[in-house]
Amino acid sequence: MSAPPNSMRTRLIGFRLCAEMNLKWTLDRTPKRQYPVIKSVELSAGVAQGLAERVYVVQDDGTVRQRDQYLPLRRKIRAVYRAAGDAFGHRVKVRYDDQGWQQFQIATAVRDRITHPKSFLECDIGVEELDTVDRAEEWFRDVYNEFVRVASEHRATHGW
Repeated sequence: MSAPPNSMRTRLIGFRLCAEMNLKWTLDRTPKRQYPVIKSVELSAGVAQGLAERVYVVQDDGTVRQRDQYLPLRRKIRAVYRAAGDAFGHRVKVRYDDQGWQQFQIATAVRDRITHPKSFLECDIGVEELDTVDRAEEWFRDVYNEFVRVASEHRATHGW
C-alpha cells in the first residue's frame, strides 16, 4: 500500500481521530444540574466538577478565579465511561487492557504530534501510523457503541 500525499495524511488523521470530538459531544450532552432537564441521569457533584475541566484558584490577594484545567484524553475517557456506568446503574464495558486501548494511546500521540508539531517533519504520517489510527478508531467506535447500548437500556427501563 502506498502512502497518501502529506496533506491527505493530515486530513485522514483529523477525520479518523474523531474520538476526542465524540467524547466532547458526549460530555456536552451529559445532563448537568444547572440545565432544566426533566428526565436525566445525575452525576455526583465531584464527578461533574472533575469533568467540567474547571478549577477555582485563590489568588494572593484573596480573590477567587476560575480557570480551565483540561484532563488528559486517556483520563477523560476513563472518567466519562465510569461516570456513565454509575449514572445508568449498569457498567459500560470498556477494555483498557487490550490492543485497541494501546492503539488508541499511540494514535492519540500521533494526533498530539501533528496538532502541535515542534518542526515541519513531525507533520509526516506514515502508513503504519494510519493503520494504527484505523485500529484505534475501531476500538473507540466499539466503546462508544457500548455506551449507546447501555444508555438505550437505561432509557427503555425507565420509560424515556
